[in-house]
Amino acid sequence: MRLCSAFCRPPALRRLSVVFTKRMHILKTLDDEEYRRRMGRELNKGEASHDLSRFLCFGKEGAVRGREFGDQIHTFSCLSVLHNAVVTWNTLHIGPVVEQLRAEGHAIDDAILSLTTPLLRKHINPFGKYHFDLERMRQTADPSPGETALSP
Repeated sequence: MRLCSAFCRPPALRRLSVVFTKRMHILKTLDDEEYRRRMGRELNKGEASHDLSRFLCFGKEGAVRGREFGDQIHTFSCLSVLHNAVVTWNTLHIGPVVEQLRAEGHAIDDAILSLTTPLLRKHINPFGKYHFDLERMRQTADPSPGETALSP
């Protein structure tokens, strides 16, 4: 017992546990195809999230140029807010789009829909070229002849 207590110190047990866990993970990866697929899906989710962030952080060629740690934190905080805003907008608008497609007669399987991610970005224009229909805006801004600009 004394030999075991001298040899089995907590750091040694932790190292042994880490080695055992890594080997079990390797064996499970080699043996279980469903585990490999699930692991691949989780890695793809992380990569999709990083891809969206890289897409959104295009200013200054995607490099963080702040020298101070506070400037870097500010940049990453703004990127995080923008990333979350895109994900939230996509999450809120995927449902109505799917309902509209189903109403038009498109068959959308729920199993495939469960694989849809809110990390979509093809609808985002990051370069600042936006089209505004000024004529339509003028029509909605101008009150009709009997109304004033402040009347409801």
